[in-house]
Amino acid sequence: MFSMLIKSEQLKNQDLNLEGLARLAWNQTQKSLTSDKSYKNLSMFSSTFHDKAASFQFELLDCSNEFTHDVWKLYFAAIYAAVFMSNQQLNSLVKQFPLKTLPVDRHMFGFLNPNIQSQFYELFKDKQWMQRSRMLTTILSSSYKPYMACQLKTWCSLVYEAQNEAIFRKIADQIPKRIRVNPKFSTTGRYEKTFLSTSEVTGLTDLICHSITSHDLYLNLSILPRGSLNIFVNCLHKVNSLEFRHCKIKTEDIQHLAEGISNLNKPIQKILFNSSSLQCHDVEAFANCIHNIDQLLFWDCDITSESIVALSSAISKRPNPIKKLSLCFNPIEDDGAKELATCVHNIKKLDLERCGITSSGIKALASAISKRTNSMDKLELARNPIRDGGAKVLATCIHFIDRLGLRDCGITSRGTKALSSAISDRTKPMERLSLEWNQVKDDGAKYLASCIHNIDELCLQNCFITDSGIIKLSSAIYKRPYPMRYFDVGENLFGNEGGEHIATCLYNIEDRQNYEKSGNLPADVMKIIKPKLELLKHRDDYEFFETKSLIVGSEGATLTVGGCIVDIPQNALSQPTTIKLTSCYGRRSKTVNKICVSKLKLTTSNFA
Repeated sequence: MFSMLIKSEQLKNQDLNLEGLARLAWNQTQKSLTSDKSYKNLSMFSSTFHDKAASFQFELLDCSNEFTHDVWKLYFAAIYAAVFMSNQQLNSLVKQFPLKTLPVDRHMFGFLNPNIQSQFYELFKDKQWMQRSRMLTTILSSSYKPYMACQLKTWCSLVYEAQNEAIFRKIADQIPKRIRVNPKFSTTGRYEKTFLSTSEVTGLTDLICHSITSHDLYLNLSILPRGSLNIFVNCLHKVNSLEFRHCKIKTEDIQHLAEGISNLNKPIQKILFNSSSLQCHDVEAFANCIHNIDQLLFWDCDITSESIVALSSAISKRPNPIKKLSLCFNPIEDDGAKELATCVHNIKKLDLERCGITSSGIKALASAISKRTNSMDKLELARNPIRDGGAKVLATCIHFIDRLGLRDCGITSRGTKALSSAISDRTKPMERLSLEWNQVKDDGAKYLASCIHNIDELCLQNCFITDSGIIKLSSAIYKRPYPMRYFDVGENLFGNEGGEHIATCLYNIEDRQNYEKSGNLPADVMKIIKPKLELLKHRDDYEFFETKSLIVGSEGATLTVGGCIVDIPQNALSQPTTIKLTSCYGRRSKTVNKICVSKLKLTTSNFA
């Protein structure tokens, strides 16, 4: 923009009083920016400057979204600030830019452009001007920092205007690691589209290229100008992950992106398309660069089984397994599952949530998984109607799946029985099994109790389990030789009896946050579990924590726990009473471990 505005042949006009015109523009700009309505009042103070500029036969630009008559005034105001203002005034001015003189800063940064600087040097023939330009570079580059993501749009535009290598190097590493180019969410609850210009996109790309660190890009192409994707391809070597949301992308842009990824020296960590309609040839384009992608995620992109034929073939030929492939919310159905079976040996994590897969597609996948030489990190099949038939087929290959997601798959106790039997025979514990929103019921809970020693994380939310099933599961957890990482039975049908049994096994569960959330369990059950949770919190705060309970009558007793001894004299209690004794020491601190004197807590209400 700046190079379009400057007209060196006009500035050399001997009749032009450049300093007077620049001061006039600056004074009127200051008046408008300090008024209540700020930017809207610019036109109120424009007439004098416009009349004066017209007398010098300047080519005033027509009004549009990018250029207005007021742009000329802001341009000459910037000339006054950059050329004629004293150094002290300039230093003071730059500190106020973010609040009061924002419209001028684009033109101020324009003076950092080496081409513009040389034009002004030719105009003034003054060595002091070059010193002034160096000082301007130092002031502006040290005063502007994109502390917030919302400032990034303006910041990139300013840097693009400067086209100054020193500026790029100095501020490139100040931009955030995660960059989101999305519509602004307003207080009214609606998205306000703030469109980016090509110069802002180019400025962002240049900054990323000059950055030492790599970045994560989240793009919504609906607010970007046409051809922006081709601009971003230039900085792919400095991008860790690239996400596109709600985008309609042309096939030629997809092909250009895939070509750029294919030419990278190292793989890009993640490519995600979310709610972005992709054609068959769009998906095929990524088959040509799949060797350079660690994680490829297509969420709700209208992909069918025909679209993934070439992709599956390319994945099967990779020299090393792809870390993650996600096709969730796409109607690939059983035919797509059969295509993926040809490459599942080369996939670590496969996400196929709500893809319309039945037991027929599961049969093909399970057969291929059972032939793997190593375990699969994760297989997600949530919200697919595989039912008990699919669960029984998965049981044949569950030795090769570490994490299995079967949320809302229409599985009953019969399918649970087959899975439990296979899990029990595993040579190493299964990391996670998710069966939420299935008709597991008490019979299924009984089967899971028989293999819970071989599951680290078990999720059974909303599985229609009553007290009977909870008792069996809790008893099995209580007997585990080492703690379970996670166990969730929220939103089931058990009551106080089941709650009491859960409380007895909480000590053998590492992650207990789901029991602390209100609404996850009935209020009566929470009253039972809460004291146990508080006790376990205290236990976690100490290096040593032990609780023992004993029924003591009138005969008295000596209680010993953790090296501490408490004598209850004879006839001190009028009737048999349960006494709980807690011994703890070595209180943990975030900064230093302090060894404390042993603390004793006696709980009784029947001392004589």
